[in-house]
Amino acid sequence: MTLGERIQQLRKEKRLTQAALASNIGVSVAQLTRYETQGV
Repeated sequence: MTLGERIQQLRKEKRLTQAALASNIGVSVAQLTRYETQGV
């Protein structure tokens, strides 16, 4: 499991949208999408 997959799994377990998580951690939705799909 990659780091991006783990981020996505935890986000879904917490029932957060990408927008909500991105806002909470201070990054754009586009950046969070890149983290989840391409790794960090």
